[in-house]
Amino acid sequence: MENDRSDLELEKLKLEIRELQRPIWRRPAFLGAFVPLMLAVIGLASTVFTGYFDERMAALRDQRKELEQVIESQKHNIQ
Repeated sequence: MENDRSDLELEKLKLEIRELQRPIWRRPAFLGAFVPLMLAVIGLASTVFTGYFDERMAALRDQRKELEQVIESQKHNIQ
């Protein structure tokens, strides 16, 4: 019984040592954090490079100008 336990503990230690000797980028914990981060960076980069944010800013500027014109025309109607 004691011999079986010692063998299991020894095997566990060997597996832990082998896991610690693996490069960090091949460990599941690293990949679990790195892959989603890279996907987010790729998504952000694609929106920047396609000009999505520039288009939204231009649309918001146009909408602001229209609203300012509406406000000015309503001010004139009140007076």
